[in-house]
Order: sequence, then C-alpha cells, then structure tokens
Amino acid sequence: MKNDDVKLIQRVLSGDDTAFSTLVRKYQKSVHALVWRKIGDFHIAEDLTQDTFLKAYQKLATLKEPQSFASWLYVIATNHCKTWLRKKRLSTQALQDTSRVELESAAYSGYVTEENEQTITQVQREVVKKLLAKLQESDRTIITLYYLGGMTYEEISQFLGVSVSAVKNRLYRARQSLKKEEPIVRETLGNFQITPNLTENIMQEIARIKPVAPSSGKPSVPWAIAASTIVAMLLMLGIGNQQYAIRFQQPYSLDAASEMTVELIEAPLVLHRVSKPDTRTQIESINTSRRSNTSKQAPNKTAVLVAEAHADEMIADYTKWELPKEAKVRLGKGDINRIRFSPDGNELAVASSIGIWMYSVATGDEIALLTGHTADVRNIAFSPDGRILASAGNDRTLRLWDTDTGQQLTVLSDERISPWSIAFSPDSTTVASGSRTIQVWDVDTGNPLATLTGHTESIGALAFSPDGKILASASWDMSIKLWDIATEEQLSTHSGQTFVFSPDGKTFAVIGADPATQSPEITNDTPQESDRQGPSIRLLNIATGEHLSTLSGETLAFSPDGKILASRDADGTIQLWNPATGEQLRTFVPPEPTDTKQRPPIVRHPAPQHNSLVFSPNGSTLLSLNDYHTIHTVQLWNVADDRFLSTTKTHIGPGRIYMFASAFSRDKPIFMSADETGAVHTWNTTTGDHFSTFTLKRHEDWGSTLGFSADGTTLMSVGSLRQGNTVRSWDIDGNKEFAPMTLPQLSVRSVSTFSPDGKTLAGVTDDTNTIGLWDLQTGTQRATLVGHTWFIETITFSSDSSLLASGDRTGAIYVWDVETGHRKKTLKGHQISVKALAFSPDRTTLASTSHRDIRLWELDTGDPRTTLIEHEDSGQADTLALAFSPDGKVLASVGHGKVLLWNADTHRLLSELSRRGARVKTLAFAPDSSILLIGCGDGTIEMWDTNTYTLKSTIKPHTGRIEVLRFSPDGKTLASSSMDGTILLWHWASIVQRKKTN
Repeated sequence: MKNDDVKLIQRVLSGDDTAFSTLVRKYQKSVHALVWRKIGDFHIAEDLTQDTFLKAYQKLATLKEPQSFASWLYVIATNHCKTWLRKKRLSTQALQDTSRVELESAAYSGYVTEENEQTITQVQREVVKKLLAKLQESDRTIITLYYLGGMTYEEISQFLGVSVSAVKNRLYRARQSLKKEEPIVRETLGNFQITPNLTENIMQEIARIKPVAPSSGKPSVPWAIAASTIVAMLLMLGIGNQQYAIRFQQPYSLDAASEMTVELIEAPLVLHRVSKPDTRTQIESINTSRRSNTSKQAPNKTAVLVAEAHADEMIADYTKWELPKEAKVRLGKGDINRIRFSPDGNELAVASSIGIWMYSVATGDEIALLTGHTADVRNIAFSPDGRILASAGNDRTLRLWDTDTGQQLTVLSDERISPWSIAFSPDSTTVASGSRTIQVWDVDTGNPLATLTGHTESIGALAFSPDGKILASASWDMSIKLWDIATEEQLSTHSGQTFVFSPDGKTFAVIGADPATQSPEITNDTPQESDRQGPSIRLLNIATGEHLSTLSGETLAFSPDGKILASRDADGTIQLWNPATGEQLRTFVPPEPTDTKQRPPIVRHPAPQHNSLVFSPNGSTLLSLNDYHTIHTVQLWNVADDRFLSTTKTHIGPGRIYMFASAFSRDKPIFMSADETGAVHTWNTTTGDHFSTFTLKRHEDWGSTLGFSADGTTLMSVGSLRQGNTVRSWDIDGNKEFAPMTLPQLSVRSVSTFSPDGKTLAGVTDDTNTIGLWDLQTGTQRATLVGHTWFIETITFSSDSSLLASGDRTGAIYVWDVETGHRKKTLKGHQISVKALAFSPDRTTLASTSHRDIRLWELDTGDPRTTLIEHEDSGQADTLALAFSPDGKVLASVGHGKVLLWNADTHRLLSELSRRGARVKTLAFAPDSSILLIGCGDGTIEMWDTNTYTLKSTIKPHTGRIEVLRFSPDGKTLASSSMDGTILLWHWASIVQRKKTN
C-alpha cells in the first residue's frame, strides 16, 4: 500500500491528476469517517473531507516522506476539524446529562417508527453519536474508522501510525464498552453513504489549482516593482516556507497502556474563533454545485448555520482576528514572551503582548488567537493531558482555556497577586500559580484549594511531584520550598535556583551555588572568575529530607525510568550517575572544545528546569542543548553505547538569544526547540539530522514611526531593531504587504518621521547627531543634515512637507529646507533637551517644549513669539508631546501628567483636561479639529471634545503604550502604533459615529 501511494504521488507531481483521484477514492471514506467522528455533522464532514484533500493536493510537493501519505492526511484532517470547532459555537447536549436508559430508549423506542425514513436516519445518527461519546477518544476513532470508514486493521494502523495489535485491542475494548448497543452502531455506521460524486467534486476543484513547490530562497524585489507582482511573490514565499509538514506529523497515539496517552474530552460548547484563511479555498470555497450534491441523508437542523460558519472561516484573515470594534486590520502579532509545545507536539502556544497565538507545528500556520488578558501574557503552560492551556498575565489574572475549542473556561483572579509561574498536577486536575504567594486551584471548578506563603520574593518556578501530592517552588530569594498540598504545610526549605523531581518521586534534585565550594568574590585587582565553582546538584530524599549525594553540574535530567541521572558542566562535559548511590557511571566529552569565554554568566535567579539536557521518551538518546550567547549547539548521544551521534549549531542570531521551549515528540523520533526570535527547529533523534526550520512570523518589535502615502492607500512604518533599518509598507486594508526598503545608515534606535506627502523619510543616522533624508520612491539618501552637536531628540515636518525642524539635548532647534537640505533658521532659548516640536498648519509658527518650558517661535524671523509656560524641571522623565489642530486654532501640549489646550492666536490657556489616565506619549487632532485623541501608556485612546473640553469616549485597543496616532491624508483611516508590537488601522467614521451614539 505504501509503495502504491509513493508511485501515485510521483505521478501527481509529474502532472498526472488522475493519479490523485485514485488517492481520493482510496482514502475518502477513511477521512470522512474520522472527520465525522470529530465534528458530528455528516454533511459538514463531507465539506471538510473535500478541504482536506484539496489542502493535501496543494501541499503535496512539501511531503518529504510519501510513504506516510495516509498519516499526513490524518494530520491535515484533524487540523481542519480543530479549526472548524474553534470557529463556531454549537449548542449540544452534554454527555453527562444523558443517562444510559435514555440512550437505550432512544435507540429502541417506538417513536422512531412514526417518523419518515430521513428522520429515522437522522435519529439513528444522533443515537450513535451519543453511544460513541461514552467511549474514550482513541476507541471512538478506531470503531468509527472500522465501521464507517470500512477500513481493515492494517489500514487503520497505517492511517493512525500505530501497531495493528493496538488497533485490535482498542476495537475490542470499544465493543465491550458498548455491549448490546454495538449492533446498532455497526449497522448505522455501515449504512452511511457519502456523496457518490465526492471524488468528482474534489477533482473539479483540483483542476483550478496546482501543487505548491517548496521554496528555500527569498526573492529580492525592487521597491519600484508593481504592487501586484510584489504581493504575488510574497505569497509564493510565504507558501514556500511551509515545506516542513511531514517532519512534524504526530499521529494520535494508540499504543499500549504503558505509554502516556491523551484523552480528548469533547466540549459541548465551541468558541467562535477565526482561523487563518486558506488561499486555496478562497478561490471557490463555497462551490454551489458541491454544496448541493449531497447524499440521500437529510441535513440536521443546524446544517445551514454550520455551513455558513464554515464559509466565513475560509475567507477569514488572521490580521482581522479578535479586532476591537471599528478596527479593520491588525499588523503584527505582538512581542513573544514565552513559547510552549503542546504535550503531543502538534501545536505551539505563543504568549505574546496581545494574547496567545496558537500555531500548527505541522505547517507553521496560525490556528487561533486567544484574547481576554488586558495586558501582556507573561507565561503559559499546557496541562499534561493537553486539554487545558493556562496563561498568566500582567493584568493579575490566571486564565484557563480549552485547547480544542479555544473557549476561555475560567478566570482565576486575585488582585493581591500577579501570577508569574504556572504548574499543573500530573493528573491535570489542579493548577498552581506563583507570585510571592502560591495559589492552588481546582481546574474544573476554578475554586481555590490552597494558599501557600513563605517566600519573600517572586516565585520563578513551580512543579508538582509525580504523585501530585507535593508542590516545589523556587523564588528570587534563592530558596526552594516543598509543600504538602493537602495540608498546606511547608515540608522543607533548601538553598538553590531550580529543582527536578525524579520519575518515581522519591528523590529531589536541587541545583544552585553551594557557598562552601565558592572561591572569594572577584576583586578589581585579582579577577578570579575562572576559579569560581559553578552550581552543584544536591540529591535529597523527599520523605526524610536526608541529603543523599552532591554531584557536579549546572543542569541535569533523569532518564524516564529514573535509573540514570545526567548532569552537564559549564564546559559541556556530560556525566551519567546512579542517582541511588551517587556513583559516576560514564562521561561524555564534547567532540569539539566549547569556547567557555563565550558562555554567558550562570543565571542567578529561579527558573524552571529547561529541557537543555533531556532524555528521549524511550531513554535511548540524550540531547544536550548548550546555550552560548549567539549560538546554540545541539548534541545527541546514544546512551547505551556512549556513541556520539551528531552536533548542530543553530538558533544563531546577531545578539543574545534565549531558548524558550523544547520537547520530544511522543510518537516519532523528533526533537523540537524554539527561541525568542520565533525560530523553530527540529532534529531526528535517531540519526541526529537537523532537518527543518521555520519562523513564527510577524512577532517582531514594530517601529514607533508611521506614515501614509499621498493618496492615503499605503501605510508605512520604520522597522524595529530586530528588522534593521528598513521601511515596511502595506495597503490600508492590510491585505498586501509590499517589498521592504532598506535604508543605509538609518539608526532605528533613534527618532524618525515620514513627511505628510509620503515621499520622504527623515531619520537620525548612526552617529546620533546627523539627519538623513531618504527618497521613498527610490530608497536613496538624497541629503544629509549636519549641524547638531549632541543627540537629536525630536524631528518633525511641516504640513506641506517643505520644512523640517529638529531639536537636540543642548536645547538647540534647527529648521531645514527639505528640498535643498540647507539650514534656514537656528532657534535657541531652551536650556535642556527639546522633547517635542510642532509646526502650525500655515507654517508661520513653530511650537517647542522641554521639561522646563513651552515656547512659540516666529518662523519668518526666527524670533521667540512667546513662552506659554515656564517652570523648574521636576526631574521626572515624563514624555512630552505637542500638536496643532488642523484649523490652526488650538495647540495641545503634554507635560508632567497634564494635557493643556491653548488658543494658538491669543496664547490663552483654554483648558487643562481633567484626566486621570496613564502617561501620554502622543497626541492627534481629528481632521475636522473637533476631537483631540490622546494615546495613553496603558494602551487606551481617549477622545476629547475640543469645544466642550469633555471626555467623549475611550477605547483600549492595545495592551501597551500608544506610540503614534496618525490620520491618512483623506481623514478616513486612523493608524495607532503601540509598544505591544502591533499597529491597528481604524475606520474613523465608525469611531465618530460611536462617539455620537454614546
């Protein structure tokens, strides 16, 4: 069968589409059976089956192991089911509310005889769904594939990637659980008939598309190339980077009972969650003929609603997921704070500054965005069974999410704490969160179970013992404590940074500096860093607290059976120990010397024991991940024969890179790791080959500079530190990103600004006291403005883009002719840094501010016109801002927590806005001057009426400080940029309408 699939795939890739129709006929019943089992709607299952094959056809060229085609289909179908479930919330009857008597009655009662044939069929299906719901997840899948899919033991084994004996055992167990209801299940499932022309429908859709070949290179596109060509090439690049699907395929594990398994619980409610669009299905995802060609069975009463939900899902775009009201697109996904792999290795969860992004590891595609936290999500953790995701945020809440549906289950909040560390109990029924205080919660009810106090600083690491009875915590106060969960008693306290439980739960390993082994502190005269001893590993008996032995090393790992303990020293040397006796067994010396001078200092704070030294699930392979500044080296060792397998240098960056997550696959010889840049790597643990890398895109920092093209159709932004000195641009609907432009010498660490006409970028160059002017049509630097003697703090254009003003830390202000690059005026009067500048709309006046005063200047003469306010420097680092209203009548200023409105002609103070919001970074007037927008430090935008000086409305679109507020030239679009790493584009008319309504 595998060889047949390989030959058919080769024919398809050679252009023979009829070969793919053979694959469809071969597997369509199997895929449909699997999807129906997960979705529960027969006809929607047909649609998802079609989508599965279309996706497989499009991605076929990326399949590196054609013999695994069946397993690959399983992964794709499962991902489609999860996406569908996350899209639409359906009301269903919970299993626990349906008794066995009701099930039997529903199956055999006489009322069905009064229904017509279609209704009887529908009722039978509902009965079978309820009967199957009594089974474990794995058993449901087996019996559905066997009866509905018509598959043999061997075919199911290949499809799910498990042994034939496991299939037989699970099927036997399912039959035993159903007992006398098994005949109706067999008969009903056996009588289901999918649409006869499903294969024909699929092939009709396939005629419109072609498989996507993998691409490894990134095209270089000149700035001046037409937008349509650029977008097409970028789309090809995006698809080309998704070539790693087969490397991550993780079939559902149905192995023997001794293996860890995940029982998926079907939630009765499904959250309305939008998934990433499938560009293939957008072409004709709602094919009229396809939807109408259904089988003889009548759809149930929710079929139309579900079909509409599915159609919406296919045209969705992740840039529009979970948007605030009136916003039309979000650019950027927020900074990466933490990454976690799901227990089965199929998904990645990314804790970002705006929420939790879920990714498919198989494709690298976005699955969902979980929002609810009102501030940064700092930490996340999956429950061991994979059903629940916990997240801790700076909003002082711990939240629990259903990983299948994306539904927020519980908000665990205590205003006294700010949870940082998270740990689940081994049985997934309890979750603990740590700040200075540890809170223990019941996962199902959300009720608090225990409150543990004793640490004096924040708790950086938590972990339950294997039996779930003891909780360990590590704090910044350099103490590690063991707690009895039931009694809330503190059992013992140890000095250290982090810890590990042995698999049997009898031994506790503490890692930390042993004061007795430390050399004297370093002095300026006699540096002794090389003589200092690194952390030691102390093994303790959990029951008695007895000290068993002390081992050398700074990180450790227990083998799965607990019989071997591996430790690694600072130079990369690995030693294997007998944890029971403390006897050294073997030593692994790295094949190449490690440059210890490049090694960062030992981290002196608590942290969870990271998988930088870890055994494979079967204990045969030991992986060592060495963290060295800009390079991470991965080494693989065969434990049984001390054989070194391979070494790979990866996660390479221009600066310090931190590893965020690593994990072994349970079902395949694969190890995965992810770093703070969003790079995800995988290795084959049998051969040691490093075979794939992909990057979680759009998680970079975003610049604090925004601009529009003259026609208002394009938004521009200066790149972040990580992106380098680049200008990025999009159409204002966010559907197209154009080729980035690299600007030599531009310093992204400093200030920059776009001209109002969208033709010029002014920015401070690398020497911090020179300004460059770049032509945005050609990408060339056309002028250099020289004259400042110290760091330039602010620059701004006049409304007609003809003048540029700049201010530095000496208090000097220069006015430049943009066309010629000549300095026109020098304005001196401020005694300290000029923090903000603003031209009046008619270019006759320039406003400037520092920490001490606000001044107005006559531009024709360069003379000071007036000083609006003068006071002593308070010493506060309060951000200052200025803005003229478009009609030139009002000047708004910010300083020292105050927002002041001035009459621009008479210089009279009109109002001090009575606000209590967070620190202000930016101001912007609406195009008609009737509203002043204030961007606050907590991500809130306040809208004030400039006639009545009253607060009309507030919105909180961001989780971080608002950096920029800018209107498009036509006044229809508002752009907001935030420290949370995102840019939002808004329909201004909709915001105004809401203000009027409120």
